[in-house]
Amino acid sequence: MLADVVTAGGLRAVDAGSLKRARELEALGFLQLTLAAGEKIPWTGGFGVVG
Repeated sequence: MLADVVTAGGLRAVDAGSLKRARELEALGFLQLTLAAGEKIPWTGGFGVVG
């Protein structure tokens, strides 16, 4: 299971719901690529959920 791989890597996996959420997740990935290409964040950067 993918969540097991993520957890083994030291991160916390969160189930974002059904496949309907793919559009939002893809948009987040596109945002990360856009910011990295514009040198606003490093290519190794990412996003986190703070709560």
